[in-house]
Amino acid sequence: MTSRQFAFAAVVPGLLALALVLFLRAELAYPGMSFIGQISAGGVFSVLNVSALIALSLALALSLAGSARRLGASTSQSLILAGVSLVIFLKSALSGGTGLVFLPLWYVYALPGPSGIWMLASGAGLACFFAHCARKLPESRLFALAGAASMLVSLRLSFRLLREPDLYLAGTYYELAPLVAACAIALPCLWAIASDAKLPVWANISFPFMFLGLGSTNAAIYASVGQMGIPRDYFDYPEVFAGHQFAASVSSATLGALSLALILLCVLNPPTPADTSEVFT
Repeated sequence: MTSRQFAFAAVVPGLLALALVLFLRAELAYPGMSFIGQISAGGVFSVLNVSALIALSLALALSLAGSARRLGASTSQSLILAGVSLVIFLKSALSGGTGLVFLPLWYVYALPGPSGIWMLASGAGLACFFAHCARKLPESRLFALAGAASMLVSLRLSFRLLREPDLYLAGTYYELAPLVAACAIALPCLWAIASDAKLPVWANISFPFMFLGLGSTNAAIYASVGQMGIPRDYFDYPEVFAGHQFAASVSSATLGALSLALILLCVLNPPTPADTSEVFT
């Protein structure tokens, strides 16, 4: 498989995750705003939340494999990297008993060590990978640097959770802030790197900064709401937090629109035939 094939394989779970996240953010945009009924909303919300995390992890793993393929790794090496990264991302994303919603994922959740350690490991590994991409792929350097910066933000947020595991932040929206910083920025940056598209100069410059700015803003909102004590996985909340949740929903919708625009640009600007040839190592 070529790097571009890996990138397009990541589009399907990526779009599924985007749709689920946007639906969840629409549910949370305003207190009492629920499309699925007050009685069943809690259970459906949890299932949708875990489904979005699984789809995001799969899209990240495939995009990472595509980026490695572009760096010269063989198809088998890229598939192994995708499998390992998928397990690490899932372990980082799943916490508490959410793994029981999808019984096979219980084995991932049962891996030793707290989720914070796995989150730090995946963040540090991705930061190094992005730095390597920035050095080896100058045409995608800004996307790689934006991805590396997102990992630093994610690591900073994760470190506080790991350093103070009994802090009141556990179980709040703060736990989602590292994942938001990583997924909202790293996924489109990895996809752009893996697709090897010949993007216009304005897109190569503007998109990394927009993803980094909006993704960091979204993560900051999640961290702020978590510090106020709002628990995660609840579809309703006091009206005093409506402004924060609405801002997070608008930011997520903007990131979704930018992701779709990036996918369209990558489709319309394919690499030259020489760039898509198989390289065996």
